[in-house]
Amino acid sequence: MRFTQTYLTFGHDLPGAVENFQVNQGDGKALLSWHAPTTGATGGIFDPSGITGYEIKRNDQVIASVDATQISYEDAVPFGRYSYTVTAESNAGTGTPATRKDILVKPASWVIMNDGEAILEPGMEYKFYDEGDPDANYYNSRKYTLVVAPSVENAFVTVNFTKFNVETYGDYLSIYDGRGTEGRLIGKFAATSLPAGLSHIESSAGDGCLTFMFYSDLIESAPGWEADIKAIKRLENDLEVTSFDAPAVVVAGTPCHYEISVMNKGTRAAAGYSISLLDKGNKLASIEGTEISPSASASHIINYTPSANGNLELSDKIEYAADNDQANNTSQVLIQKVLPHGSKFIDLFAPEEQATDLYVLPASFFGFESISQIIIPSSEIESVNGMHLSAISFPLNQCTNSYMQVPFRVWVGETDQNDMTSGTIPASQLTEAFNGSCDIISGSRNLDFTFPTPYTYTGGNLVLMVHKQKSTTNNSGITFRGNYGYDNSHNDCSIFDSHSYDEDPAFDPDMPFGYSSQDMRPDMRLMFSSDKTDINAVITDGNDLVTVAGNLVSAIVPCRIYTPSGILVTSCASGERRTLSPGIYIVMSDAYSTKVAIR
Repeated sequence: MRFTQTYLTFGHDLPGAVENFQVNQGDGKALLSWHAPTTGATGGIFDPSGITGYEIKRNDQVIASVDATQISYEDAVPFGRYSYTVTAESNAGTGTPATRKDILVKPASWVIMNDGEAILEPGMEYKFYDEGDPDANYYNSRKYTLVVAPSVENAFVTVNFTKFNVETYGDYLSIYDGRGTEGRLIGKFAATSLPAGLSHIESSAGDGCLTFMFYSDLIESAPGWEADIKAIKRLENDLEVTSFDAPAVVVAGTPCHYEISVMNKGTRAAAGYSISLLDKGNKLASIEGTEISPSASASHIINYTPSANGNLELSDKIEYAADNDQANNTSQVLIQKVLPHGSKFIDLFAPEEQATDLYVLPASFFGFESISQIIIPSSEIESVNGMHLSAISFPLNQCTNSYMQVPFRVWVGETDQNDMTSGTIPASQLTEAFNGSCDIISGSRNLDFTFPTPYTYTGGNLVLMVHKQKSTTNNSGITFRGNYGYDNSHNDCSIFDSHSYDEDPAFDPDMPFGYSSQDMRPDMRLMFSSDKTDINAVITDGNDLVTVAGNLVSAIVPCRIYTPSGILVTSCASGERRTLSPGIYIVMSDAYSTKVAIR
């Protein structure tokens, strides 16, 4: 037997759900719009003219009731995420609710980290925040990808972070050049203070976009970030020096290569320009530049052979008559130390097929502080007995973040120990070769230490001790090139320790550290000079920026004191005094520079 169901409808049906219900962002408002329902709630007889009005709810609370002729509503609310429901009402009763959840409401001048795309109008100023807004932490368990794009062609996005605090044990913000995460990774940031690499970032992609990818785990969160972000229209002709790479230490009479990267930020192809290598503003060498298409970059090599030992203050400059912005045509100044003829480089590099990332040697940039010690067997450097160790360079495998004025101390010495199994050698038994600050710039290839007073090597097993002092460098993005043991020549020849919490006490270099000896060894270049200049007088030349009494330097005007390699030692206000270790220093004010030698 076959049965059928029959529905009987008495009177008019209740209204169905409103149609085409949308909730869009306004300037601090949620903009609701909808169309009247055209069908009944259960498919029965329904007459839209019988609708008497609409009930509007925010987060399940009634906020308004409007008449049947109104099919839109503006809800001005503070920043946040909201749920909205609109329900049609008729003489027959209340209809079927229509709901839109997780609606973000924000000021029009805010860009909020979210999935999707934000469009910026050139000429407008915007603020960029994490999802938690300026006064709250971001949320856990998020993975957002946001493309920020200019609203017009021939424009690019630029962002300057002013605050940054992202939990460092699982959360991070990655920034990519262009639309999408397939573009060049500009940096991956997880830090509790503002990394220097976030102070200014701009798109170099043809589409002018920046892509932000934020990930937070389910455990902890932090206040997040605040940034100024905007779109800028491109000029017709605009070349910019984007990087300048010069070896920190070279040997007189040895040909050197200086690499300059130039980007065409203009809307027209660039040609007919030249690039000059300068020392204190004086031209050393020059080459003709290659043609560069809009939004493209080109790398150029200038070859030059320093003829005598000393220090060069190097920069490079683009000469381009058509350039509409000459302000970005000159690079930063790099101090290059030129060793005397006969000096040697000792390269201690792992075989290419065995090289890998090292995160903790010679220093850790995942903690606030680190300390390490390495023994180099004398058999690896026996060709330099009696020479003077002038500098050490540690190659970087990855450098996507920038850190300015990171304080370091480096000790050098010799030992009969063949490994670190018996523990560390106290700093008091070594010679302090470096005590100052280093700048690590995103894209750097090496971490360099140039010694104001070279260490005379006498033929023993060489000891290197590197102390990265307490600083806000607990971020990802810096790894060193090295290996976890090869050719059996340095088993158990390294040891290290690091601090990951701000409240940890500072390391004492005279006290034992580390849990056990390691086979890890970073790649390094040791630079030995044949001559050691004995400084037996205090000398100043050039402009009167400081006065010198023994090793006490007094600033006449506000100035900065650098090592010859360009590493900032200290800054002085007018009238301030500083005690310096023996060595040669470069003192610079905003207008002048001078050389100071301390006995």
